[in-house]
Amino acid sequence: MYIPEFITINQFQLQLWTVFVFIAFVLYLFVVWFEGRKDGFDIEKLFDTAFLGALSAYVFSKILFELSLRSAVVKDIDVEIGSLSVLGAVLGLGFCLIVLSRTWRWSVYRLLDVFSLSVSAFLSLSILSSFLIYKNINGLYASVLFLGQYLILTRFRNSKLKSGFVFSYSIVISVFIVSLLFEEYRSLIFILLLITMSLVNLIFRERKDMTGRPPISQNLLNSLKNVLLSKRKQLKKEQRILDQIDPANDTDRDIDNADPIDEAVLEDTSKEIVDLRRTSADNMQQLVRKALARMRIGNYGICEVCGKPIEEARLRIYPEATTCTEHMGKE
Repeated sequence: MYIPEFITINQFQLQLWTVFVFIAFVLYLFVVWFEGRKDGFDIEKLFDTAFLGALSAYVFSKILFELSLRSAVVKDIDVEIGSLSVLGAVLGLGFCLIVLSRTWRWSVYRLLDVFSLSVSAFLSLSILSSFLIYKNINGLYASVLFLGQYLILTRFRNSKLKSGFVFSYSIVISVFIVSLLFEEYRSLIFILLLITMSLVNLIFRERKDMTGRPPISQNLLNSLKNVLLSKRKQLKKEQRILDQIDPANDTDRDIDNADPIDEAVLEDTSKEIVDLRRTSADNMQQLVRKALARMRIGNYGICEVCGKPIEEARLRIYPEATTCTEHMGKE
């Protein structure tokens, strides 16, 4: 079933592909929030990064498009969609993420992973418009493949894949999908540039591991893992207790003969205390999950800000630590 290219609202013609792009952008923001939350990023700053990244991608895209009109060299390298440069969008988003990761002392590899997944989700929905509106069957195939890319990489991120690998794999898979289904966007130089970018990222990521891997003994690692697993079990138990004592879940709270005003004040106070404890437990559980995931992929004990070993004494006291003492305020 296809949909029209335009709809008219009070004599105003709206192109429906713009609606798809808007909804895809909302999905992009959701994935940034959903994936970034797993890594413990500050949500407010993360949304700032999402909007600034999109703006930077657009500005770089327009600049490179204008350059391609004046330079045959740039035109041969680039791939364009309408009046936008794809290479410019990639460079703009990447530049913004690198600058902000340095500014806020975040792991650039984790940030690139989060945004590569969000872009995959964005492409999956936005490209669907080429099928539903313009009857291009390849748009449907590409949409399904980009969705599959997102789901598979999300499944293995932080469990099988080290940080930074998702970004590189996303680039390679995206290049393959576009080259396979859209002949008009096949540019050998452009493809080689993106694959080179992917390989450079992997090389730098591996070099960081080789220079920053801490000498944690297997016995200590097993001991810390047991501590984390025990803490995770305790936190789950605490959450069940909080659910039981939460006034909002008490079905008999209106049956007794207590003064309604006093009861309301007491219930509000109890609710605040329970919510604070639940938030604290949720945050701690997230840190524990993150530490266990880092153990699985082999980069536990490496500061995610500077890449240096986390002090052994700090890990013994605080096994869910993902930063060294110098950067402990960035967790």
